[in-house]
Amino acid sequence: MKGKYHTDENIKSQIDIRLKEMASLFANTGKDSTRKELHAAYRAEWKLMDEISQIDYDFGKIIRPYGDKEWMTTTKS
Repeated sequence: MKGKYHTDENIKSQIDIRLKEMASLFANTGKDSTRKELHAAYRAEWKLMDEISQIDYDFGKIIRPYGDKEWMTTTKS
């Protein structure tokens, strides 16, 4: 079964915008990024994934299959 992302051009466009923003977050981080900057990027990414899940729940499950467990391990101080 194909989700809305694959069948609705408007949904695809909305999600693609957010995916591009997510890629940009980490393209702008590097070896010299502080822990605080990396955590901010992860938090921003998580927010964008939440938005994607609201647009297309099935696509949201694809990009975040492990739910909150992954979030907790990547954002610990």
